[in-house]
Amino acid sequence: MYCSNCGQAIVEGARFCAGCGAAAQVAIAATLFCASCGTSIPQAGQFCPACGQPAARAPAYGATTMPRAETRYGGFWQRFGARFLDGLIVLAFAFIPAIVVGVIVHQAVYPSDQLFVSDQQAANAETAGTWAGWGVYMLVSVMYFLIGWSTGGTWGLRAVGLRLVSTTTGGAPGLGSALARLIVQYISAIPLYLGFLWMLWDDKKQTWHDKVAGTIVVARN
Repeated sequence: MYCSNCGQAIVEGARFCAGCGAAAQVAIAATLFCASCGTSIPQAGQFCPACGQPAARAPAYGATTMPRAETRYGGFWQRFGARFLDGLIVLAFAFIPAIVVGVIVHQAVYPSDQLFVSDQQAANAETAGTWAGWGVYMLVSVMYFLIGWSTGGTWGLRAVGLRLVSTTTGGAPGLGSALARLIVQYISAIPLYLGFLWMLWDDKKQTWHDKVAGTIVVARN
């Protein structure tokens, strides 16, 4: 199967072209012909057996193509809403554990066995408790997004009718792509969130972290 937009071969079962990201086009006719001389070309052939030209395939006479549903990419406000919901969900899961761990660490560091505690010692205990609580929050956040993105979408994305897919397979991105996306999103935020805003003028509405991870956000069927 070949992309009707750019001509690149498409992996069997993929929903999107790995080259241009367009929705896959499924050829009904199995026989392919040389676009130069019309000779039949084997499915895996690289050159025409008659004229020797590179295999620029054309569908057989009378064959038709049946396009899949047109790709609808996730818009800015949809994705903004999804991210807002994800933030609330992470907060709901992480708030109580973060408070509990922060208090435990604070109490463990605070020198309660001393009659007099210096301001510096009290500040150290407060800092330790704050960082411990923040660490719990970040751990919950990382796990939430890794699991959600690797399986095709966080709860926030699903709630607004979107899903995250791999541009190579058209399916769920997997853990590797999810991890790359998670790391690069922090880089996307550094120059005044330019990496996030990039989707406003990108033809496939990809952010920087989408491009690095090989993902796109599309409407759910």
